[in-house]
Amino acid sequence: MGALVTAGLLLAVAACSSETAQPAEPTPTAPSQEDQKPAASPALEPDQAQALLDEYAAVNDRANEALDADLIATVEAGPLLQRSHAGMVVVRSIPESERGDVVPTQHTDPRFYIPRDGQRWWMAEVTGHAGPELLTFADSDGQGEWRMVSSLYLEDGVPDIELDEEGWATAVDLDDDAGVITPAEVSAAYEDMWETGGDGPGAALAETPATEAALEERGTNREDLRLQTRFEPEEPEHPEVYALRTADGGSLVVAPLARVRIELSIEPGSVVTPGTVTSRYDDTPRNPVRTYFRGDTAAWLPAGEDAPHILAAEYGATDAD
Repeated sequence: MGALVTAGLLLAVAACSSETAQPAEPTPTAPSQEDQKPAASPALEPDQAQALLDEYAAVNDRANEALDADLIATVEAGPLLQRSHAGMVVVRSIPESERGDVVPTQHTDPRFYIPRDGQRWWMAEVTGHAGPELLTFADSDGQGEWRMVSSLYLEDGVPDIELDEEGWATAVDLDDDAGVITPAEVSAAYEDMWETGGDGPGAALAETPATEAALEERGTNREDLRLQTRFEPEEPEHPEVYALRTADGGSLVVAPLARVRIELSIEPGSVVTPGTVTSRYDDTPRNPVRTYFRGDTAAWLPAGEDAPHILAAEYGATDAD
């Protein structure tokens, strides 16, 4: 399925560990337990991350060929798994003779951004079929079972990431206030583009192709004057947000998206006939019609007063009632 369905990767990788020598105490007082703890080490090495990418490609291609939802569910997590399931629903709705060939996964020229401080997640920038792609992997249970949780194409690539002298990245706290908004506020700012057209938290965002696309699609959905169409943000089932320090002192953020589109007929006694997307889940005419969307977004939050940039946003319809 190529861009329609993306599988992630489950591959057990032993976490790297290192004992870091502690400086001698200036007095003969015994060091505390906190002082004796080794410094946190990166969750894995770049060669292990490369092995994950290589295995990912093989698993992804098999899942795409078979349209195997169970296989994808074993190797993906978070918003990417939700998008993949949505993509499979779309493909199954297309006659098999019209689907075309599955394009093999392409992830070349990888650059790995692995936090030094033992975070159980990391990012990679690769070149995919459509250009620069930002991948995020996470090991949510800490057992070395890495799953891809996000895959986003970035038109202009990843902003420069701050790396230490050994090439490790730095994770950013979600309440970091180096920029206009914090990493924890990215989802709400983007979803406001759909809910209000950018009159609320979204007013802080810079105008980018991703925000323009959201406003354009929001407007298209509201063109039928027989319907009252609105979008409401929802709590994502997978609320994890990932953020890395950028070279300018800001952050690169990957965050979940969740919203519902509500279509209500204003004509007394009438019902709404679901459109193509919604009818894949429920084609019964009714009033109102609710369609649920899930996905993820990448944002660059520059340090200082410059406006945050939404770099990409992807989502799919995951249910309807």
